[in-house]
Amino acid sequence: MIIFGTGQDQVDLTKKFLSSRFSMKEIGEADIILGIRIKHESNDISISQSYYIEKMLKKFNNFDCTLVSTPMDINEKLRPNNGHAAPQHKYYRMIGCLKYASIVQATGMEAEWLKSLILEIPLWSKPIAHISIRCDSAATLAKAYSQI
Repeated sequence: MIIFGTGQDQVDLTKKFLSSRFSMKEIGEADIILGIRIKHESNDISISQSYYIEKMLKKFNNFDCTLVSTPMDINEKLRPNNGHAAPQHKYYRMIGCLKYASIVQATGMEAEWLKSLILEIPLWSKPIAHISIRCDSAATLAKAYSQI
């Protein structure tokens, strides 16, 4: 469980309340959780998937790959495979990792949900600071700018 708040006093109150009802062990500030790096800078908290993406690229020996705007060269001509089939398990593992990374993207929805949750908890003062999300995913940006 991650406990966070707008000040240490709120965090301490929450920990005191929870520890009165549950057995707890403190392990310190979160740095990386579920592949997401958490940075604490003055009054801001930022999260980034770069750690997870770099770890995934190294795992599949693609860390030194060249960035492209499309996943495949548009001039490449596909031919039927006349040889042995490529092992599918590596492909499936890569797709699973990419799916996880894209799931962690809709982050904006989670941030809004967390903000709503904080507003409902009487321990924190209102209003809370704005949540800034920086992203370069074309799909996420299109969703953010849509009127939906």
